Amino acid sequence: MSRHSCFDSFEDMIRASGFNLSYSYYILSSNDWDKFVVANTDYPSWAEMYEEALELYADRLCLKVDQDLDRE
Repeated sequence: MSRHSCFDSFEDMIRASGFNLSYSYYILSSNDWDKFVVANTDYPSWAEMYEEALELYADRLCLKVDQDLDRE
């Protein structure tokens, strides 16, 4: 997060946005959230930010699995 935004974590980003997390599904699919992401990150859209986050998470997960297999 800190590499592509002024936030240390996704939770910090949500807090700074002022959106109510009780409605997170609706927030994350709204134009207002997309505008917030564009204004406060290096990403051109929420969809692209989310996709990169998933790819990074999958890479870390695969690395952990590989490390666990190497220990066996």
